[in-house]
Amino acid sequence: MRRILRFAAQLVCGGRSCATTRGDDASRTERKEDVVTPWGVAATGPRGVDYDRVLTRFRSEPVDEPLLQRLEETCNGRKEHAQATGTAQGEAGQMALHHFFRRGIVFSHRDFGTALDCVRASFATGTHRAYLYTGRGPSAQSMHIGHVIPFLLTRYLQDALGLPLVIQITDDEKHFFRDIPVSGERASGLVVENIKDIIAFGFDPRKTFIFRNTVYMGDMYPTVVQVQRMLTLSAVKNTFGLKDSDNVGKAAFPAVQAAPCFSSAFPRVLPRLAGDPPLKCIIPCAIDQDPFFLLARNVAPRMKCCAPHCCTQSSSPH
Repeated sequence: MRRILRFAAQLVCGGRSCATTRGDDASRTERKEDVVTPWGVAATGPRGVDYDRVLTRFRSEPVDEPLLQRLEETCNGRKEHAQATGTAQGEAGQMALHHFFRRGIVFSHRDFGTALDCVRASFATGTHRAYLYTGRGPSAQSMHIGHVIPFLLTRYLQDALGLPLVIQITDDEKHFFRDIPVSGERASGLVVENIKDIIAFGFDPRKTFIFRNTVYMGDMYPTVVQVQRMLTLSAVKNTFGLKDSDNVGKAAFPAVQAAPCFSSAFPRVLPRLAGDPPLKCIIPCAIDQDPFFLLARNVAPRMKCCAPHCCTQSSSPH
C-alpha cells in the first residue's frame, strides 16, 4: 500500500498535460470518442483520454480559478473560526490547496461551489450541513492507482473541511457485473482486504463510516426504494448501455449506488433533529462514476432532497 501511495504521488505531480489530449482542432474532430464508463476507460488516441471532450459530453462544469479561490476561502474560514473559538481542529484548516486541484487532476464538478458555500455557513453554528461520500467495489485484494486517487482526494477534503464521511463497499455490484461471489470466504476476504487499504489512508475514525452493501442494506433500503421508484428502466438502460439479456441486478444497482447521496440513508450515522434540513452530499470520484450521480441529481427534486454535489478527477492509467 505504501508503494502505491508513493507511486501515486509521482504520477499526479506530472501535471494535467499527461492525461489530456492537446491535438489540433482537425485531429479532435476526426478521432472517435473515448470510452468512459463505470466499468471501463479506454482512449482511442495515442495521447490518452481527451478530458476536454469528456467534459463536454458529460455536460459538467470545468474547475476554474474562481472555484479554486472559493475552496481556499472555505478552508481558511474554517481555520479562522477554529482559532477564534479555540477548538482543537484549528490546524486542519492550514493546509494549502491540494495539488490535485492546482494541477488539473480534478477537472470538473457539479455545483461544488454551492456545497462549499453551505459548508462555510455551517462554521458559525458548529453543526455539519454536508458530508462526503465515496466508495470502492472489491474486485481484487489490492488497489491500483486509479482506485487510490479518489481516496487521496477524499482524505484531503475531510481534513480541510472537517466533514463526516461515508464509504460504500459495493460487493453486490461486483456480483452483478463480474460474477464475483457475494458470500463465503472469498467474498469476505476481498471486502476485508479492501477495507484495510481504505483505513490506511488515515481517515478520521470519529467521522468515518465504512459499510458493505449486503450488510448495511437494512437502514439504507427505504432510501433505495425511493430512488428506484423515481428512476425509469429506460433511463438506466440508456445511461449504462444495458441490454435486455442483462440480469435484473444490473438495472437495479444504480439506485443502490445513488442512495448514499441522500442523508436519509444513514439515520443513525448522520442523525438529524425534526425540522432540520437534509445534509448536502459532496462526492469526490473519478469521472467514470459520474453517470450514477447524474441519475441521483435528476431524481433528487422529486424526492424533495438536495441534489448531490460532485468533484471529479481524471482516470489514471492502470
